[in-house]
Amino acid sequence: MNINTTMHSPTVEELNRQGVEHHLAGRLSEAAETYHQALALDSDNATTHNNLGFLLAQTGQVNDALEHLELAVELKPTLANAHANLGQLLAMQGDAQAGTHHLVRATDLQPGNPQNWYNLARIRLLSNNAKGAVSALQEAVRLDSTNAVYLRELGKAQSLGGDYELALATYAQALRLSPNDPETLIGRGVVLFMQQNYPEALDTLKSALKFQPTHPVALRHLGLVLAGNGQNNEAIDTLEAMLELHPDESATRLDLAVLLISEQRQSEALSHLKKIPLPLANTGRVRFYLGVAMLKQDQNNAMSILTSLSDSTDVYAARAKEQISLLRRQENQL
Repeated sequence: MNINTTMHSPTVEELNRQGVEHHLAGRLSEAAETYHQALALDSDNATTHNNLGFLLAQTGQVNDALEHLELAVELKPTLANAHANLGQLLAMQGDAQAGTHHLVRATDLQPGNPQNWYNLARIRLLSNNAKGAVSALQEAVRLDSTNAVYLRELGKAQSLGGDYELALATYAQALRLSPNDPETLIGRGVVLFMQQNYPEALDTLKSALKFQPTHPVALRHLGLVLAGNGQNNEAIDTLEAMLELHPDESATRLDLAVLLISEQRQSEALSHLKKIPLPLANTGRVRFYLGVAMLKQDQNNAMSILTSLSDSTDVYAARAKEQISLLRRQENQL
């Protein structure tokens, strides 16, 4: 007796499930192969294009990822995950407007998914839209109030919007859920610094550095807190140590230069100021302190820098005028 057996051919849906399993397990090449098998069966399957596009984005194949994700939303405009993935990738490539459009669409399609609101908030933060980020994160927290990351990012958005008291309350909620999260501790420490609550900021930032000893934001603000507390030598040591670890942190280099000038260490300050690259080097603050630091070594050049700044519309123009007036009064007294 002959028994005819037929091999079962997996469906597109089964291949997608297998691809996701491979993907989640870190077997990326197997996942990609499985998604390609699914597309061989149905080249117009939006879910497969979304899955493959997401995988390609993770592996740095941006152009191919965009092609698949754009095709996914074209084939199925109601596929929320495809809009979310495409929106994030576009924003990462610098197109915040298009990215925001797709992320808003994702929240419209899946308003009950807190991750969509979180993703939208992150793009709004990148666009300096603190108010919009707060609104999106409040919705994410409403949907999932036990997610410490959502709370942490809400605190960050509130602080960027200048609502420091509310930010501290939100950070406190996040720390109750995740007491050792260094990013939350750093965010809280920065807000306390902005409020000039230096003792508490100092303790908070030191706690954060126990978990991430080389974190640039924590080290920079620790230096600033020490300076605010009148501990200039300790502040200088901290900022110098930070720059040893993170030499490209130009904002910290400027902070250090300002502190060095306050300690009459102009030559050291000048050395740091000259290392600051464009475009920060062209800002009024850098030009002002560059002029001040140069006064003892090269007064003519220093006066030229300060005079040029005083004639501008920069916020440091008034300080440059004051410095020039002070120098002229000192000259008249000689």
